[in-house]
Amino acid sequence: MQKNTLKIRALLILCLLAAFPPLSTDMYLPALPLLVASWDSTPATINLTLVGFFISFSVALLVYGPLSDRYGRKPVLLAGISLYILACLGCAWANSATALIIGRVAQGLGAASAATLSLAMTKDYFDGAERVQAMTKMAIIISLAPMLAPVLG
Repeated sequence: MQKNTLKIRALLILCLLAAFPPLSTDMYLPALPLLVASWDSTPATINLTLVGFFISFSVALLVYGPLSDRYGRKPVLLAGISLYILACLGCAWANSATALIIGRVAQGLGAASAATLSLAMTKDYFDGAERVQAMTKMAIIISLAPMLAPVLG
């Protein structure tokens, strides 16, 4: 019973970790026109916040796996989440499009840790049929996150 409760908690945490990278993009999308207007910027400039996030996220995905194999999952995940939190604060305090672009690039670098390591930790923590069920539940959460994000944001 105790072991089952721990596995459910672990799966919940892993699902939340896997969901926050898509949430961090899709919650932000409705604000793009407001950012263009408030900073008297162009849509192309503000769209660089998305491009920067996706490029840094994509590159960092390739880095976090080998880093976690070498240094362990927990320290690498904590470093990535810490970077993400600091980047979120930077984005919240951004007073220009350039500052927001830099913050979004840093967010992408941090968010990739959650995307990569939530899957790796699922493989570490669950075996056989449990792993298949856990991965299926994570896939459902990852798929639902973009639909819920505009409502949450």
